[in-house]
Amino acid sequence: MLKGWLWIVGVVVVLSVALAGDRWQTLGVIGLLWLLFAGYNRWQDLSQGETVLAPAGKEGLAQALDRVREIVAELHDSPPKQVLAGAVAVIADNLQTPQPRVAIVGSQGVGKTAVVNALRNEPEITANPKWWGWTGKEIKKITLLDTHTLGGAIDQVTASSAELVVLVVAGDLTATEYNYIRSMIANHQRMIIAFNKSDLYLVNDQQVILKQIRQRCAGILDEQDVVMIAARPRPIKVRQYDQESGLPVRQWQEELPPIIAPLKQRIEQILEQEWERLWVARLRQQIEQLQNQAEVALQEQRRKLAEASLSKYQRIIALSVFASPFPTLDLAATLTLNVKLLMEIGAIYRQPLTFAQAHHIA
Repeated sequence: MLKGWLWIVGVVVVLSVALAGDRWQTLGVIGLLWLLFAGYNRWQDLSQGETVLAPAGKEGLAQALDRVREIVAELHDSPPKQVLAGAVAVIADNLQTPQPRVAIVGSQGVGKTAVVNALRNEPEITANPKWWGWTGKEIKKITLLDTHTLGGAIDQVTASSAELVVLVVAGDLTATEYNYIRSMIANHQRMIIAFNKSDLYLVNDQQVILKQIRQRCAGILDEQDVVMIAARPRPIKVRQYDQESGLPVRQWQEELPPIIAPLKQRIEQILEQEWERLWVARLRQQIEQLQNQAEVALQEQRRKLAEASLSKYQRIIALSVFASPFPTLDLAATLTLNVKLLMEIGAIYRQPLTFAQAHHIA
């Protein structure tokens, strides 16, 4: 705050010195106001990175969210304010009624939706968000989030909103999938890798691929966090033969039940043991990101208001300097304008001054 006031006082001092000289000197030094103002805004921009971290625990998260509410409330009505207010409401609701969120991610064609449907045991329903009944003592439901293209903007937002991310693959890891895993782990995201469509491989090949995935992820994921499933196994061909002639009389495709138990059990284990910690960490990260966004929006609003204020006083001062033939009146008018400018900029940056305080500084 002290640095901010030094910039503001600097503006007033430069303005006073300028107007104490001749008129041409005044016009030259007025240009310095913009340099001072640019320097102040630069300091404000750099200070945006100094966001106070949200305290741990539910009460600390609520306090941090209140701070974000205060920043958003100061914004003028605009689409950015509406977006930020909506995000605050979502986080507040999650604080009041916490529910685990599991994001199902993966490249196209790996069977993400089939995995979600198998977990839900409702193959024909694909609407978002997905609800899966939970048998735990306290957690009643889990939100399953089906994402889009791996690594895309929507996928990144969805994954960051979940406590647990399940990466679905259909074979050995590709370079894109491996890099995605490393980036998510680096961002402290809890993960499971689900080797899906395992029924397309021979039994021996299934084990080889599973082992390869675990070896590539050694050091960043536990072996038990890599599971093998078949969310929608290929139908098997069934023939019915005539008992007397031995000739086939009927043939059809028979659906097989999904092999999803290894994934479901691992999700249950992680959420039972780690969910509260993961939930707090996720909300803490979301609140900090939201606070950064709100502060940037507020700073931009203040900058525009301050620019308008400085521009207004520049015009007034320039007119008064050239219009008045009496230097004494120039100085008196300048002092009054300095006081008003100081009070106006102080109000914009939430550092209000009384007329007497502003007059003393000026």
